[in-house]
Amino acid sequence: MIREIFSLPGLARLSFDALYKDKSLEKKINHYLKSSKGIKYVNASSITGKVLVKYEGRTLGEIKREIINAIFKDDVDDNVKPYEPEDLPLKTQFVMVAMPLAATIYTVLKRIFAGKSPLSGHYGLLSISSIVSIVAGYPIFRSGINTLLKERKINGDLMITIATTIMLFIRESILGLVVIFLVNLSVFIHSLNIHYNKKALESFLRLKPGKVWMALEGREIEVPVEELNEGDVISLKKGDVAPFECEVVEGSAIVDEKYIRGKVKYVKKQKGDKIIESSLLIDGEVKARITDIEANESIEDLYKIVELESREKYITNTADVYINKVIPLSFFITGFVSFYTKDILKGISSMLVLCPCTFAHGSTGVYGIAVKNAAKRGILIKSSSAIENMAKADMLIFDKTGTLTEGRPIVSEILPSSSTDKNHILKIAASAEYGVVHPAALSIIKKADDMGIKVEDFSHGKEVKSMGAFACVDGKQMYVGNERFMEINNIDLHDVENLSNVLKSLNRGVIYVAVDGNAIGVIGMKDVLKKKSKAAVELVRSLGFNDDSIYILSGDDKEPTDRVAYELGIVNAFSSVSPDEKKNFVKRQKYDGKTVVMVGDGLNDVKAMRSADVGIILGRPISKKILKALDVAVIDENPLKIPYLIELSRYSKEVIKQNHVIASTMSYIEYVMTLFGKVNPFTAAMLHSMNQLIVLANSIKVYKYSSRRIISDGRNEKKIRRSFESFKTDG
Repeated sequence: MIREIFSLPGLARLSFDALYKDKSLEKKINHYLKSSKGIKYVNASSITGKVLVKYEGRTLGEIKREIINAIFKDDVDDNVKPYEPEDLPLKTQFVMVAMPLAATIYTVLKRIFAGKSPLSGHYGLLSISSIVSIVAGYPIFRSGINTLLKERKINGDLMITIATTIMLFIRESILGLVVIFLVNLSVFIHSLNIHYNKKALESFLRLKPGKVWMALEGREIEVPVEELNEGDVISLKKGDVAPFECEVVEGSAIVDEKYIRGKVKYVKKQKGDKIIESSLLIDGEVKARITDIEANESIEDLYKIVELESREKYITNTADVYINKVIPLSFFITGFVSFYTKDILKGISSMLVLCPCTFAHGSTGVYGIAVKNAAKRGILIKSSSAIENMAKADMLIFDKTGTLTEGRPIVSEILPSSSTDKNHILKIAASAEYGVVHPAALSIIKKADDMGIKVEDFSHGKEVKSMGAFACVDGKQMYVGNERFMEINNIDLHDVENLSNVLKSLNRGVIYVAVDGNAIGVIGMKDVLKKKSKAAVELVRSLGFNDDSIYILSGDDKEPTDRVAYELGIVNAFSSVSPDEKKNFVKRQKYDGKTVVMVGDGLNDVKAMRSADVGIILGRPISKKILKALDVAVIDENPLKIPYLIELSRYSKEVIKQNHVIASTMSYIEYVMTLFGKVNPFTAAMLHSMNQLIVLANSIKVYKYSSRRIISDGRNEKKIRRSFESFKTDG
């Protein structure tokens, strides 16, 4: 029970019995309410069992409900990332750059025109430059000390901290100030890069409609999704996406659950039925009551997942190995130089020029820029590990339905027996299927409509799920469905056996049409390849993937799977594969030393994507479950973006190697100059920043990179045979 101890407008102290001596609940309340809309400040204490909360634009009742809901939230992970200067808001970082710059200018001008203060060498007093150095350098000092104490590691920030402390101690405060300014400037530039990456991702993470129509007191008003609560009734029309899980209270509609099922799944919804979050209304109109709002994620929530996964899945690469070796070596060299030259400033200079920040930014900067490059082409890359693994990938696995194909079957052939004609077959099939919510049924009805055939509404007919439908008209029994459906109803297929064999030889799905126990014709169904699938596979081959490294794993039947594989020239294709079997197959390939990329399009591919080195979804990641499993999302579902990703990743790795060579070479040259007395701490700090700018300039090539071989408009697809160099650039 939550009791009010006191409350003022926007401020309240609450007593919560369940919180007392429950440290995990304390963490949950502080964590989840802090990120909640309208909460300005929250402090929950398990020692007192009380919560102090400052809020705006919210009612106290809503705050209490959020506190109660925190009980049922996931535990807060104590294993949070260490503090870094880049975590500060950009405005704060700008101030941290401006402060030492202004103080440096002031101190230099003061010394030029007024001379050095007689108190500047007094150890009991702190000069303005010293004070500003401490304040502006605090984020760097904190990062270095925290990493040392909590992770038992030495990082570049600790090196800067020690160098600055020594300079302040020996009263070289201006040098310390300049070092802090230059380091903060480098951090600020790096943070700007991260900031623009986030902006690039936001357009992809707007997964739900910004506003919806809410039914209220007999009328409909447009409201932002964020303001909806469980129990609210919303109006959904054709083309709308369900923003939450909800229950139909009025009307009926046909919805497509493609992004949940992994392939087109039309389901009829009427009063009392549940509509799954992110389902698309194909037809109809309903009023639905929201039943689960917890599944909704804000853009910030989803970006935090992207950011967290990016950190958690970061691979120990060449930069990490170098940094771990060079930092201890830098301390040794600093001590040796200081002792040998009897000049501590030379030691500090060597520490600054050997600081591995440039080397680290040579990797992370390229990853961030590659993310932006991909983003402008409609590709969301979630983590740096995706780029690293994509660059060295040697096995590519595709799901079939919805990934390489459109996922919507179409009528390809109508073969009547000798006793009837095509139009009659199609009319019977479309009439019997009328009202059936199934992709094949809707395709048959559409085909009849396109051919100008009038379809009868046999609303008193009946659908047998996943098999077919039947209707009785004028005393005649009409059946439309698969072979199993015909066998159950004792339909004689002898007259159409040869026709069905023809369709099977073409790897078509076969729909039988029968009247009064005798089959009178068959309809061929096929799932059409996406226009750019063939070009994508051709380009993947040109990048070094051979027959043994390209696979199709499909849950579909053998005939349609083999047809797609044949059309794409893929030798290794497996049908009727379950999600668990896909996952196990991926694991076996990884066990054999392969770097596996798994490309899918829905929840049924999540297990395999999570097991792969790189999981790619063709389409928008519609929920946390999918977003956590994938590494890359191709928003426009264009398969040609797969080879582009591989090329971009390989090019990024080349640029990273160039950056590492630049950083290493510059550091060692500057170190030699330091030994000969050519570099003081001020010059060392300048050179350190200059190195980072050179590396950043080199990294920008990745943003400008645009493959000369990858196209996305599909207009030149027929030319993809011999030379790929003449392809139009994909913008």
